[in-house]
Amino acid sequence: MDGIEGEKSKPPMPAWLLVFFSNMFFGCAGFSIVLPTLWPYLREMHASTRFLAAVIAAYSVGEGCGGWLSGCLYSRFPRSPKLLLQGGMALGVLSAFFY
Repeated sequence: MDGIEGEKSKPPMPAWLLVFFSNMFFGCAGFSIVLPTLWPYLREMHASTRFLAAVIAAYSVGEGCGGWLSGCLYSRFPRSPKLLLQGGMALGVLSAFFY
């Protein structure tokens, strides 16, 4: 017997995981970019800290609703997960551009 007894080879990583992990990275990076710049931007508009809290809460609720909507779309179109993830990434880039 070659190798250590009981050693199992790992299955190859599916290709869609790269798209999923890059989507997660850009989602977290978007949140990390928007959050620190939000308060100075709102302060110039003479917004209160309560409004800042409401905006951050709405952002988080929007992320949750977007995840729910993505799940529904994936259930409806299970043969094209890459297209759905790439569409979500494109929407994120577009919204970052307009910010």
